Amino acid sequence: MLKKIYSESFATIHAARYCILGVFLIYVGATALGWLFSDRFPFIEEQVRALTKSFADKSAAVFILKIFIRNLVASYIVTCALSLWGLFPVFAAALNGLLLGWLLAVTGGESISTLAVLLIPHGLFEWPAMFIGWGTGMWKGLGYRFTSGAMTFGERFKKANLVYFAAVFPLLSVAAVIEGRYHIIKEMKAFIA
Repeated sequence: MLKKIYSESFATIHAARYCILGVFLIYVGATALGWLFSDRFPFIEEQVRALTKSFADKSAAVFILKIFIRNLVASYIVTCALSLWGLFPVFAAALNGLLLGWLLAVTGGESISTLAVLLIPHGLFEWPAMFIGWGTGMWKGLGYRFTSGAMTFGERFKKANLVYFAAVFPLLSVAAVIEGRYHIIKEMKAFIA
């Protein structure tokens, strides 16, 4: 049964490959825009402050659980629930790209290496999860029209859910633990000291 689930999931990912590539290119383009025109996106700073405040002073377990649940809910909405003809995943890719570009612009200089150390380890798992989720959501909402065979909404919903639980969920699980590594290390140092 597990083999069948993964086989169907990878077949759906393959069918959604152009949508996955599309949201990846949107993300990269939005990252460049956020970096080049960071002063034109004041709402991003407000979002970053609110996000930082909501995760401040949390224990490692709470931080990991909170980031994991937040990412799971957001990715499920975009992948399975609210694709809105593929527009919602495109919006999510653009907004997340703008955020990354803005962070790159405001950190600048030596801080970029610190930002890379913070983002890249968990990003190795979170970025594929996001692109697969967004691309599958776009495919579910619009891109399926460009693949062979007509599918009902229920069939597309089922396929998107299989991809979510077989690929996106496990990748986000690993990313959340890696993202919480500094909190874990801090608590271990406090415990040992």
